[in-house]
Parts: sequence; C-alpha cells; structure tokens
Amino acid sequence: MTRWMLRWTWAAAWVAASCGGGGGGAGGEGEAEAEAEAEAEAEAEAEAEGKSCEPGSGPFGDALVQTGVGPQHNEIQDVTWAGDTVYVCGNLSGLSAVGLADPAVPGPAMPLALPSPAPNTCNHVIGDLPALWVSNHADHIHPSFVARVVPGGTSVYRAGGTRNYEGIARATDLVYVAAHADGVYALDATTLDDVDQFTTGITNAWSVAFAAGVLWVGDQDALRAFDAAGVALGSVAVAGLVQDIAIAGSTAWLATGSSGFASVDISDPAAPSLLAQRDTPGSALAVGVEGSLLAVADWDGVRAYSIEDPAAPVLAGAETGVGDRVLAVAAGGGYVYAGEWRRVYAFSADGAARGPEVRLEPEAQANLGRVDAGVARDFRFALRNEGTECLEVGSLSVESGAPITIDSATPPIAIAPGEFEFVTLMLTPSSDSPGEATVTFTTNDPDEPSLDLVVQWNQPGLGVGDPAVDFVLPDEDGAIWSLAGCAGSCVVFAYFATA
Repeated sequence: MTRWMLRWTWAAAWVAASCGGGGGGAGGEGEAEAEAEAEAEAEAEAEAEGKSCEPGSGPFGDALVQTGVGPQHNEIQDVTWAGDTVYVCGNLSGLSAVGLADPAVPGPAMPLALPSPAPNTCNHVIGDLPALWVSNHADHIHPSFVARVVPGGTSVYRAGGTRNYEGIARATDLVYVAAHADGVYALDATTLDDVDQFTTGITNAWSVAFAAGVLWVGDQDALRAFDAAGVALGSVAVAGLVQDIAIAGSTAWLATGSSGFASVDISDPAAPSLLAQRDTPGSALAVGVEGSLLAVADWDGVRAYSIEDPAAPVLAGAETGVGDRVLAVAAGGGYVYAGEWRRVYAFSADGAARGPEVRLEPEAQANLGRVDAGVARDFRFALRNEGTECLEVGSLSVESGAPITIDSATPPIAIAPGEFEFVTLMLTPSSDSPGEATVTFTTNDPDEPSLDLVVQWNQPGLGVGDPAVDFVLPDEDGAIWSLAGCAGSCVVFAYFATA
C-alpha cells in the first residue's frame, strides 16, 4: 500500500493498492455465490428477528441533551474541563480557553500562547489554572514538545527532539508523558527537566493516567501499572489500541479505537482484570466519566453508557448530529463536552434518563447518481435505535410531487434497542434532469421527533457507475501517480477537507 498527501488550502490523501483476484475459476465463483447467498440469508434473518418491541408511553428523556455549541477552532485534538472553563487543543489553532459561565453559550475562545519556539499546535492538554500542561507528537509539519502554560505568567517549553510525545498525566510534582517505543518519561512538573524513564515491558506507549500513587500506561493493546519508582506492577491485555484512559474509583475506562472501549478493575494494581469490552459503531478515541455515565468520543458522534455496573455498561444515549470527527471528550459538573474537529459541543448529562435514540444511515443526504428517465431504482436506508427504549417510527412521507415511492413496511415501525430496520425507496424519474426530494419521518425520540433525508439524483458531476476522470499528481516524495498508471489495480480515493 502506498499513501501520500497533498496540501494546498485543503489536504487530500490517496491510497493505491493491488486487489487480489476472487478465486479465479469455477470453484472460486461457486464459493463466492454460496457466500453471497449465505450473507443474504443471514441478513434476511437479522431483519426478521428480534426487532419488534412495544413502544412505551414515556415520558422519555435523553442521557445527553445538547445545550450549546462553542466557537470555531481548527482541528480539535483534545479538550479538558476545569470548573467554568474548557481548554481546547487544536492541531492548527493551538491552545485556547472557552468560558462556561453559561454552558448553553460556551465562549468566546481566548487563545493561550504556547511558549516559543512551539508552533501554534497541540495534541493533548491536562491541568487546571494556574498551570496547564500540553504535549504534542511529531508529524511532517510539527515537532514533538511538552509545555507548561501559565496564562499571564511564565511558561516553559521542552523540545521533544527524537522523542515522540503522546498522552500526558500529572502527579503532584511530576508530569508523565507517553513516548511510544521510548516508554514513559517522568518530568519535573515545573521545569520539565527529566526525572525518570519507565521502559519495562513497554513497546508502544500511547496514553497515561495517574491515580492513588500508581501510573497506568496504555501500551498498544495492554494496560500496564507502575509504582512511583517505575517498578512494573501488573498488566492486562485488551482488544485494540489504548488511546485514552479515564479512571473512576477502582475502574479504568479505556478508549480502544476500532475495538470500542473497555473497563478494567484496577483495585489491585499487581493484578488488574478486564471487566468488559464493548464495540462501538465508530472508533472510540477518548473517554470521560460524569457520575454514572461514560462519555465516548466515537468519531462519528458522542455516546453515553450507563456504568453503574462497570462489568456491564449499557448504552444510554448517542448524539451523531455533531459532525463526523469527534476526537475528544471531557466530562464534569453535570456536563459532557465533545470536541468535534471545529467546535466544542456541550451536553447536559443525566445518568437516569432512558429513551429511544434514532440514528439515520446514511445521515441527512443520499445521492443515487445517474438514473435514466422511466427507469426505476431502489435505495435502502437504515433506521437504527441506539437508545434504551423501543423506537417507534410513527410516519414516513415523501415530498409532494417527487417521483419516489416507499417500497417497504409502512409505519408504525417498532425497533428494539440496539436493532435496526431497513426502509426501501423506489425512484422513477420522469426526465434526465437533476432532481432532489425530501423524505421525512417522525419518531418518539425525545430530542429528534422529526428527521429529513434528502435524496438526490442526476446531479452535476460524476455519478455512480460513471468512469473516473484520469489524474496526474505528485506525492510527497516527488513520485508521479496517475489513474491510468494504476490500471489493473484497485484504487481508493479519500478526501479530507481541512480548510
């Protein structure tokens, strides 16, 4: 696999890869057909079983209710909460403070200057006034560093050099910084001078947390414990990459990327034990605890889980209408703050709330590509219930005059928690002209009683099934790539807007 990135006012990433043949020959085709039939049968069974439920009368509540949206930042990487302030780390906007005197109206953002020669960037932030600590990993633009920032006072900068700093945690007089294969560095919390280095058994340290005299290290797919002298105490393996750690009492909650999140009993640091591992629809990148709720930054939204029993976390609510790059989360004071690339979203947190939570897949818009006049094309979208009570779809309607009919079960549709239901639409345009129509449905979701899906067809530009336009572009190493030059290979194009 070859990967490269081009940067102008936006950034684009291309990935080219050779795709292997599918078994070649009658035997391979037969196996593929049998596999496809089995998948279709399993899908049909999944659609038919376990999805019905009896809608309750409520009243329903939501574990997360959006109360406010903060000012704009640039590529939010981390957030931390301290009283009436959220501190925000932006990959391209540096460090800033967002006031929370009124959580319903966060902001404005007050930049906090990082000490020279730090660039205007940061990846992790911890602390409370009068001091904050920032760590930054190296990439092809930014260097690695650690900084102690005192707004209005003297700040300290420590260049990482060959070290690649990641997560950061604080004890009374020390800060601990994960540094991948270099293990964990203990630095003086005031001067940032080296005090110690922990490497025993560590292969790839990503995250750190400190509690009750014990340092916890997220080391690739394991959680490791060290005492204050750097002596290894115990460890436990988990699925996925441990990217964040939140400690609440005797439980450590871990964000483990594409493997979801995990809970670990840390009452005995010499023998930590895995309590639960839960997958999530997105990629769990950060976690925070507020009362009996675990908040998870899950890339395509923020999700809340009831953790009264750490061995059996239960989904209590999900908010997926806040963008698709939720990388950071902080919790405290009855609120959850989610950092979504550009903005910080504030949610009131209620661990006792129960109710349905609707999720539309795809969200908000579907482009069906080119559809010839008089030709019928069907399209399925999914309604998923990510809540704790039965979701009822009370009505489903198509914009008046649109060439779309509903070709599936008609409402009311009842969807059990954790389940989904497909809805099939049939589009038969009367002309080849561009078209657009809105499909609206109502639900008993307390904060999303009505949702719209915009369906488009024959829009300008390439449509589904059209030949791709050839390109010729250089990568960062100066090599020239073109679509024609990749003939015979599988080419995947991914676009990331950062302007």
